[in-house]
Amino acid sequence: MKYELKEAEIITERESANVNVFRVRVLPDMKDIKETNLLPRFPNFFVQTNIGYTADDKVWVLTNDDFTIGFILGLSQPAAGESLTSFIQ
Repeated sequence: MKYELKEAEIITERESANVNVFRVRVLPDMKDIKETNLLPRFPNFFVQTNIGYTADDKVWVLTNDDFTIGFILGLSQPAAGESLTSFIQ
């Protein structure tokens, strides 16, 4: 199975404090999908960090070619003034 690094947009926030899974729109592959229930749900890859994302955050995801398996690696576009150090580490 082949995995690719893609940029994605967070669509829905975490459903509860115990579930670290987020619905994402992989860009540009899914930019025209309007029905959000069709979009995949991916967990954080780094389980030791319980990072929360908000809607419209841009993240890096590692996913297979049909988007059935994927993991969120971290923010791709941090807020202004923040560094990418946490993602690089």
